[in-house]
Amino acid sequence: MSQDLQDRLDAWQARQVSHLASFAPVAVRGRIQRVNGMLLQCRLPQARIGDLCKVDKYGDDSMLAEIIGFDHQDAVLSALGNLEGVQVGASVQRLGVPHRVRVGHELLGQVLDGFGRPIAGEGPGAFVDDADTKDATTVLCEAPLPTERPRIHQALATGVRSIDGLLTLGEGQRVGLFAGAGCGKTTLLAEIARNVECDVIVFGLIGERGRELREFLDHELDDQLRAKAVLVCATSDRSSMERARAAFTATALAEGFRRKGQRVLLLIDSLTRFARAQREIGLAAGEPLGRGGLPPSVYSLLPRLVERAGLTREGVITAIYTVLIEQDS
Repeated sequence: MSQDLQDRLDAWQARQVSHLASFAPVAVRGRIQRVNGMLLQCRLPQARIGDLCKVDKYGDDSMLAEIIGFDHQDAVLSALGNLEGVQVGASVQRLGVPHRVRVGHELLGQVLDGFGRPIAGEGPGAFVDDADTKDATTVLCEAPLPTERPRIHQALATGVRSIDGLLTLGEGQRVGLFAGAGCGKTTLLAEIARNVECDVIVFGLIGERGRELREFLDHELDDQLRAKAVLVCATSDRSSMERARAAFTATALAEGFRRKGQRVLLLIDSLTRFARAQREIGLAAGEPLGRGGLPPSVYSLLPRLVERAGLTREGVITAIYTVLIEQDS
């Protein structure tokens, strides 16, 4: 083959490659066929459970939803935001990725919503909705294998004398803080956070009133504490899906820091409000009520949440979960 012919073939190949690079991938779309509570039903090709979707609203607005099941040939989506503006026939685009978050030290000091997006619109946030990001952490994932968990051997100094002297915590331990309403569970968590010996603190504040969250940010978090903390907040006015997901988002962020070799303290306030939010989701999905007025999904999700904390060969997550004691308990 002559050199001239080879050059012409190389030039032709380069042109074809440039043409291929200019093509945009085909977006898989469907249409809303039914709305029932917080659940959406649509015919969506290539749908997979756990995938995120973008649902168009009236005007130029949109919202995120997650595929949670199927009804014959239709996909069932759970809305991750308010449904105002959604109508039958609205376009649904499958993003092709599950709910993921990006973990890095740029998150320290930020206040995020239940999905990992910055509440005030400041900072990069942690939420990831594109398939090109490779270093993201999946929010709903499996716990470490039991064979990969070293035994707890190191005490954790909390700076609270009654705990360190009588109820000593270990690094990688999971603890429940049980008390009635107004007994100071959140105040105790803040006291531990200010004095504990760790690298990163992840707060998961679920179902708090907006006023209480503002007071917590102003009075309990000083500059030194906030510099090594990430806050995931879903107040009581947010959707049940966001309130339930906030606990998993906070856990996923803690896992991301643990993989970087950090000593992480995970504070979830409260596990009771997480269970109540999941109860709303289960009732909307048609689940029967079981023991204690809770659907079966609550009992299956609780171990999936708390088992992800603990000690691994890479790092450690020490977790404290507050539990509200009812008056008739």
